[in-house]
Amino acid sequence: MAAYKLSIVSPHGKAFDGDCESLVTTGREGDFGVLAHHAPMIAMLKPGITKITNAGQTNYFVTGEGVCEVAQDGVNLLVDTATKTAGHDEAKTELAKYLVTTGAK
Repeated sequence: MAAYKLSIVSPHGKAFDGDCESLVTTGREGDFGVLAHHAPMIAMLKPGITKITNAGQTNYFVTGEGVCEVAQDGVNLLVDTATKTAGHDEAKTELAKYLVTTGAK
């Protein structure tokens, strides 16, 4: 599967900067995925779980509100927070804590 450059950036710095074959994240209108050669777009993000797959490895992040920019040279997620987790179950737990703490929906 073809890869592209992905950056996840929060006010605390870069949470992820590397190659990605598949991204699934939480948009305001629902979850969506991005593969290589996706059409350019900008989407608003709400707090949720972001799943990154590359070379058979999967990384999970809890990401806050922000923007996803898909361009020809890669994808940028600009979010208010991004926390890497050990797996999907931990991501669900961390997301629940985040939502309670911030009152976000």
